[in-house]
Amino acid sequence: MANDGHDERGDRGYDADIRVMEDYITYRVGRLGRMLARDIARTCAEEWELSLPRYRVVTCLSYFPDIAMRELTERTQMDKGQVSRVVTDMEKDGLVERKNDDRDKRRALLSLTAEGLSLARKTRRVAHKHQRELTSLLSKDELAALYDMLERLTVHTRTRLRDDD
Repeated sequence: MANDGHDERGDRGYDADIRVMEDYITYRVGRLGRMLARDIARTCAEEWELSLPRYRVVTCLSYFPDIAMRELTERTQMDKGQVSRVVTDMEKDGLVERKNDDRDKRRALLSLTAEGLSLARKTRRVAHKHQRELTSLLSKDELAALYDMLERLTVHTRTRLRDDD
């Protein structure tokens, strides 16, 4: 297929509005997400020698204490194996603890230790600063519209992924 979007027969092979890679929503959202992650990862590494996966676990557990591994995996959008390795390492470092779920003995619940909570408070201050910097670029109406659009895309994509299960 030629770069102009036509196949050998001259037929449009895809949406005529997509002329360059940057026109794909998936590309733009993914690229921005990776850039924002690199930015926060740099700060976490400089301030606390904390990797991005550890930051995600600390942040998630600070907002959602006593959750199962499966929910942590879903909320962080990390690979199941990676979450397991990170949590195990964080347990060894005294940041995360597992306890049995009183309602389901087969399930363990994860939460931050006192040391983990202390780290979460520090990282949250930096995250709030980053959030203020980003939101200052948009008006209140633009920010509301952005959140609305992101939620619609999230719900749509979550539905598509569940349909695959």
